[in-house]
Amino acid sequence: VAAPRASSRTGQSTASMISLHAASLGLAAPASAPAAPRAPPQQQWLPGAGRSPSYLDGSLPGDRGFDPYCLVALARTRTSVDSGPWAKLDRPTRMVMAQDWEARKKVAWMREAEIKHSRLAMMAAAGWPLSELADGPLSKLLGLPANLVAGGRAPSLLNGGLFDNLGFLGLVALGTAYLELNTLDNVEGLTPSGYLAGDLGFDPLGLGEGKMEHMAEAEIKHGRAAMLAVVGFAVQEAIYGTPVVQQTPQFFKPFFL
Repeated sequence: VAAPRASSRTGQSTASMISLHAASLGLAAPASAPAAPRAPPQQQWLPGAGRSPSYLDGSLPGDRGFDPYCLVALARTRTSVDSGPWAKLDRPTRMVMAQDWEARKKVAWMREAEIKHSRLAMMAAAGWPLSELADGPLSKLLGLPANLVAGGRAPSLLNGGLFDNLGFLGLVALGTAYLELNTLDNVEGLTPSGYLAGDLGFDPLGLGEGKMEHMAEAEIKHGRAAMLAVVGFAVQEAIYGTPVVQQTPQFFKPFFL
């Protein structure tokens, strides 16, 4: 009766030694891998707005899934298929049927356009009221003709006077063409991956070091607000016929005066 117990103990000892030896060689069964952390849900532009389009996955700064009219399908890249039977499909269907790489290129194209318009709008939102405040005093000081239109309003498509200075517009067109040619390959995906839309390497003060994602998010938010502001300036002045700095002087008068 004792023999089997001894054999059992011997077997257990042998099994323990084999297990220890296997563990020392790294042959032990691997522990189950921990579950991958679940990605946080994408923020929506409006609570309860429904499911975001598949091509807006929240990976871009400021992406809240807002494209109710599927305008991203209008982007015309070098490889866009916008003719024949394909063109007869509605925009959402075209995006659903598009290859992943084509959808990504269209999104990148539209984001690049949004960034450029945002930056122009931020400069315009600051330059518009400043021109209305400073043009008169500077013109008198330098003995130059005023550049504002009737009523002291800034030149614009609705106010008129935008094309009076063709030389300046020509310089702007040349600068714009230069930037477009230097960013076209990035948008088309012909450069190494990792390109961030609108990244021209311009950061002389090093404000984006270590916090590029945060700065990109802030830029797109400020740019969207600026685009709305510039549209508001133009519409207000066209309707009322007075400069925006006179309509809302509390926003444009220095607090120390």
